[in-house]
Amino acid sequence: RERFPSPRGGGGGYQGTYSSLDEVMESALVLIHNLLLFGSLYAAQLRQHLSVDTRFVQDCVLPYVKLRLDALMVSAATTRGGGEGKSAEADQAEECEMAGRAVLKAMRTLCVASFKMNAHREAIIQQGVARRVVADDRLAILSPVLRGAVLATAIILHVNTEGGFGQAWQAQHQQTAGALNRAAADLLAFDD
Repeated sequence: RERFPSPRGGGGGYQGTYSSLDEVMESALVLIHNLLLFGSLYAAQLRQHLSVDTRFVQDCVLPYVKLRLDALMVSAATTRGGGEGKSAEADQAEECEMAGRAVLKAMRTLCVASFKMNAHREAIIQQGVARRVVADDRLAILSPVLRGAVLATAIILHVNTEGGFGQAWQAQHQQTAGALNRAAADLLAFDD
C-alpha cells in the first residue's frame, strides 16, 4: 500500500499506510458522528463542546479530507494512465474506492458538525471541501453507488454551509453549486 509523508515535512510524524490511517480516522469519525447525532440528555452542550472547545474538525477532519481527496486525484490520474496490467488496475481501483469511502465518512461528520452550528462552516468553506470533491472529475473513477453517496453528501455539506461569508463566498457558492449540478447530471446520465 502507498505510504504518505509526514504532514509537517521532514522525518517526524506518522509514516503508516492510508489503510491504517483510514482505520484510525474511521473510528474517531464514527465516535464523533454518533455523539453528535445520538447524544440525548446533554446533546446541546456536547455539540457546543465539540464545535467550539475542541479543534477536532479543523485539525483532524479537514486535513484528512484534503489528504484523501488528493490521494483520490492521484489514483484517478494513475488509473487513467493505464498500461499497468490487470492486477495493478484492480489494486488501483481498490485504492480509489478506499479513498472514496474515507472521504464519504469524513464528509458525513462534517455534515453533522455544520448542521445548525456555525463554528465550522467558514473553515469548511475555506477548505472548499464540496468544490474539491467534484474538481478534476475525481468522482468519475468511483463505482456509481459510491459516487452517488459522495455526491449526495457533498450537496448536503454545501447546503449546510450556505449562507456565506461575503461576495467571494457568493461567487464560490455559485461555482460549486454549478459543479455539483453538473456532477449530478453526469451521474444520472451514467450508462454502463
